[in-house]
Amino acid sequence: MIMSERQEKIGTMVVDALLDGENVILVGGNEGRLSETSISVVELSGDNRHALFMPRVLEQEYTMRNELICNESVLCFPYSNSTLTDVWAITGVARHMSRLSAICPQEEMETAVIDAWLNEELSGLLAIHGESAERVVNRIYNDWKVNEEDTGDFVAKLLKYVAVVSAEGKLSEIYTVEMKDGELVVEQVAV
Repeated sequence: MIMSERQEKIGTMVVDALLDGENVILVGGNEGRLSETSISVVELSGDNRHALFMPRVLEQEYTMRNELICNESVLCFPYSNSTLTDVWAITGVARHMSRLSAICPQEEMETAVIDAWLNEELSGLLAIHGESAERVVNRIYNDWKVNEEDTGDFVAKLLKYVAVVSAEGKLSEIYTVEMKDGELVVEQVAV
């Protein structure tokens, strides 16, 4: 597969996160774009255990999905035709894994994903299709914080990078998330 520079960059970020022992969450997208992302991760890592792409129409029984999830390091999960139950099925298994990438439905699924973060089930790199990185981070920081003192550090620990994927499937924005002088800072970096 010949990867574009942007595909290679996001694939490299995912692989680096995996090698660092991070969990990886990819949110949104469609079958074609997620397939390409999965392949780029495989190409860059040289290990096909790091990529599993679920079909767009999720007709498999949960037990089959559960078995696949538990036997793979990375799961790519499109939002089309998915349900909140599908997302919880993934996050419920996540606590038993060292690495997980879940591609989930868009806005209506954010709450499930955020809950998983707050329960320390998922962490690492977040790629969002067609959504604002700052909006998601601010939801965690403002709507889901436990208290004023520790939430910023908690969020910064969970989210090291936030990548925004455009509707065309291109990596349009990358943000770093960190604490600076006691404030949660989300900064865009060059793509």
